[in-house]
Amino acid sequence: MKQREPRQQVLLPARMRWDGPWVEGQVRNVSTHGLMVAANTLPPRGTYVEVLVGSLSITARAMWTGPDGCGLRSRNAIEFDRLRERRAPRGPATAEFTGPDRRAPRPPVAQQAEDSRRIANIIQYLTALSVAVMVAGTVSWEVYKTMSAPLTTIENAMAAPK
Repeated sequence: MKQREPRQQVLLPARMRWDGPWVEGQVRNVSTHGLMVAANTLPPRGTYVEVLVGSLSITARAMWTGPDGCGLRSRNAIEFDRLRERRAPRGPATAEFTGPDRRAPRPPVAQQAEDSRRIANIIQYLTALSVAVMVAGTVSWEVYKTMSAPLTTIENAMAAPK
């Protein structure tokens, strides 16, 4: 069985949001990559949640939801020092957030790899096309020079006065 990360008991006011308006709540305990929150309304398991605690914004996924709270696992390590800063949350809980939605799940690794392959193929095609255009231009210039030399000599001979 996987051993749990050590928890630190705290009681910090927080705001959460997922699929709707902000919800007031409290952070009850914190670990390096997770936190337990309590609120009147809790997110369903598997939901991505944005949590504001003081000046820190945490993006996490609900791993479990129970009657006493909800366990959230964050993508990145939680900064304990910033978590303890007692700055007031930004604006009222009902304020509309206009920034990017950091709760959106990341695309699967296979999708990212496929996107990278597609971009690499486009770059490779454009590089090959550029080289082909340069080669065609160089060959055309050489053919022009080769064909124009004898024609210039013939023109000069015909234009010479007798």
